[in-house]
Amino acid sequence: NGQFCSLAFDPAGAPAISYFDAQNSLLKYARRGTAGWSTEFVDLHQHSGNDTSLAFDQAGRPAISHVYDGAAYEVRVARWDGAAWATQTVDTSATGLACTSLAVDPTGAPQLTYIVDKSDVRHARWNGATWDVETAAPGGRIAGGASIALDGAGRPHLAYCDAARAWLRYA
Repeated sequence: NGQFCSLAFDPAGAPAISYFDAQNSLLKYARRGTAGWSTEFVDLHQHSGNDTSLAFDQAGRPAISHVYDGAAYEVRVARWDGAAWATQTVDTSATGLACTSLAVDPTGAPQLTYIVDKSDVRHARWNGATWDVETAAPGGRIAGGASIALDGAGRPHLAYCDAARAWLRYA
């Protein structure tokens, strides 16, 4: 019973999927190995896992951005460290969050974009100690669909839909 799924391939070419398990209201991760598919819970806080995005670093460790909508909205990133999932909160400053999109730069630092309150597009990057968060596109009427891609130097490129003008935007 999955929702908000994201598909990515690890460096060896094996598929993996992050998704919201609606039956348990938790974030899950599925991967295909030589023996078939296996699944595991990632963030054990109820209502975690909306709007997932999955990416791998160069060592093949997965990272998943997602929205937690418990008592308050939070953008979170869960990363596999080789032994367990570690979840960090990126942003808690909004009443509505959506459309996370995640990429991992050549240094292994996750970067993501997401939409806040249907009006701002934000970009966040892990600097090794904390999350640097900036508003990349302020004060619009954002329809959704924010996406991030990194160029060869690890610089972020963002795409999103401006609902006020029915335009596709690039930043």
